[in-house]
Amino acid sequence: MTNLFRWLPSVEALLNNPLISSIQGINHSRKAEAVRQQIILWRQQIKTNPEALTTAFADEAEFHQALAEAAAENLSSQKQHRGLCRVVNGTGIVLHTNLGRAPLAEQAIYNVNQAISAYCNLEYDLLTGERSGNRFANVRSLICRLTGAEDCLVVNNNAAAIMLALNTFGEGKQGIISRGQLVEIGGSFRVPEIMEKSGISLCEIGTTNKTRIQDYENAINEETGILLVVHPSNFHITGFVETPALSEVAALGKAHGITTIYDWGCGALYPLADAGIGSEANIKSLIRSGIDIITFSGDKLLGGPQCGIVLGSREKIKAMYDNPLTRALRPDKMILAALEGTLKYYENPEDAIKNIPILRDLTKDSSQLAKTAAELAGRLQAISPNRQITVSQTTCPVGGGSLPDVKLTTYAVQIRGVGNLSDFSLQMRTAQVPIIGYIHDNAFNIDVRTLQAGDTELIENAYKTTLK
Repeated sequence: MTNLFRWLPSVEALLNNPLISSIQGINHSRKAEAVRQQIILWRQQIKTNPEALTTAFADEAEFHQALAEAAAENLSSQKQHRGLCRVVNGTGIVLHTNLGRAPLAEQAIYNVNQAISAYCNLEYDLLTGERSGNRFANVRSLICRLTGAEDCLVVNNNAAAIMLALNTFGEGKQGIISRGQLVEIGGSFRVPEIMEKSGISLCEIGTTNKTRIQDYENAINEETGILLVVHPSNFHITGFVETPALSEVAALGKAHGITTIYDWGCGALYPLADAGIGSEANIKSLIRSGIDIITFSGDKLLGGPQCGIVLGSREKIKAMYDNPLTRALRPDKMILAALEGTLKYYENPEDAIKNIPILRDLTKDSSQLAKTAAELAGRLQAISPNRQITVSQTTCPVGGGSLPDVKLTTYAVQIRGVGNLSDFSLQMRTAQVPIIGYIHDNAFNIDVRTLQAGDTELIENAYKTTLK
C-alpha cells in the first residue's frame, strides 16, 4: 500500500500552489493557517481510512492537487464570510432587523465621530468643572421637551427598559397583563419570560381578543405591584376585539396606588399617521393618558441608534435610576451621541422628515420611486442587453416589529435571464459592497424604496461582476 503520509506536502509547497497563491484579499498568515489545518485534516483521514484515499488518487501529483483544491475552497469560503460591513438594502423593508434597522442621520453620525475621536464630556459638567449628575443629562432636556414627559432615562434597548421598569416596581409582587398582550418580541424573547426574570408573579386577565377594565380591577389584590400594557407593535388583531383605553388603566392604577407601565415598543415621535402611514398614537397623547412609565425603542420609528427610552415622573425615573440594574443596562457615549443628534431634528418636523433616513424612506413619493426604478432598470439593461430587466409595482412591510398593518406601495427592479437565481443572488451578496435583494416572481428583485444616496452605482458595480 502507498504510504500516503509521504505524499502530504509541506505548508510552503501548498502555499505556492497557484490555486492558493492566486487568492486575493486574504493575507499570508491566514492562508498558512488554513493550509496547515487542511493538512492536519487529511492526515487524520489517512489514519482512519487509508484504503479509500489510496484508490482515489493515481499518484502524488493528483493527491497534491486535490489537497490544494480543498484548501482553496476553504479559503474562498472564509473570504465570502466577512465581518460587519456596509450593505445595500434592496428589500424595501425600511426597518430590516437583520440589516441593522435604522441607518443614522448625518447629525447623529457627526456626533458619534466627535464623541469617539477624542475625549468627551460624557459625565462631566463643563460649568462646574465637576462630575455631572448622570450621563443622560445631554439628552434629558431634549427628550422631555419633545415628548412632554417630566423625566426620562436611556438604556441599551427597549427590552432592557421594560425589564428595568418591571424589576424596579414589581419585584416580589404580582404583575397584571392581558392575555392578548403576552407577545413574543422577537428571537424567542417573550413578555412572560421577561416578567419572570424581573422577579414578578404573572397574573393573566381577559382573553386573547377581549379584555375590559373590570378584568384588571377584579385581579388587583394586596400583592399587585404593576399593571402592564403592551402595545401590539409587531402584530395586528381585527374583528371582535376590545381593550380598555390607556387612560382607564392609568386611572385604575392611581386609584389603587399601583404603578402602570406601557411598553410602546416602536416609538414614533413623528406623526406618521398624519402622513397617512399607520395609526400610531402621538407621544404627547400617551403622556396625557396619565400612565406612569412609557418605554420605546430608539432604533425603530424614531430612527436613531439602538437604545431603550423610558419616560415618566421624576419620582418614578429616580427609582429606576437608583436600581443597580441601570448601570448594567446603560448605553455608552456613542449611543447617547447618536441619540442626541437624531433628536435634534425633531425640534422641526420638516427637518426630521428630510434628514432622518427611515422617515425619509417611509414617506417617499410613489411617483419618485417609479422613476428611480425605471432609471436603475435602464442602466442595468444597458450593461447586459441580453438579460431581461423590468420594473414591477409591489408592496413591502415596514419591518422591525413596527406598523404591522401597513403595506407600503413601492417599485422593484426585476432581473431575469441570469441562470440559477440562487447563484446570482449569492454573487450579488458577495460583491465588494453586498447587494441584498430577494427572489420573487422567477426574478431577482431590488426594491428601490430603501436605496440610499450612491447605492445605484454600487448596484451597477456589483451587477457587472456577475457577467464575468
